[in-house]
Amino acid sequence: RMLSAIPAETPTSEIALQFDVYCPDAWAGTGYLQVNLINNYNFGGIGTDDDNAANKVAFYVPWIEDGEEVPFQTEGWRTVTIPFASISSADVKPSQSGVFGGLSDATFQDVIDFRNSASYRNFGIGFVNTDFTFDGLEVVSEAFTGPGIYLDNWRVVPTKSVTISDYPEDDEED
Repeated sequence: RMLSAIPAETPTSEIALQFDVYCPDAWAGTGYLQVNLINNYNFGGIGTDDDNAANKVAFYVPWIEDGEEVPFQTEGWRTVTIPFASISSADVKPSQSGVFGGLSDATFQDVIDFRNSASYRNFGIGFVNTDFTFDGLEVVSEAFTGPGIYLDNWRVVPTKSVTISDYPEDDEED
């Protein structure tokens, strides 16, 4: 039903999964989000069978930047964009580019077909708190006692920019 908004032939490099996050207190040192396009994974996290180029999984670890621990906190809602082309690449960060399941020429129809052919088509997101290595930083998990991490407004969006003008006559060349 989304094909009216995003054509089937759209490359995965031009579509993304988006959501909004609100984290009013600093989050660092342990835990991350695992996002699954289907629901056959056990939320084992980074470095497990879930972290495999054949899987359609992304990891959101906002408190690790360039291999360093940097507490993550927002003053309001912040939009997170995970390009479909980066989903399922090992140790992927939402800002990195990768390939969808190893197919550099994958399309939105490939994403739809993958989900429709799955035994468990449910979208899944989970908080994972295990030992892991991400972006070169080794993390030993600790008991997670906070902060509150709030997620909302999940959506699939096109990422290709389109220029719109209120003055199309000025855009015409004479």
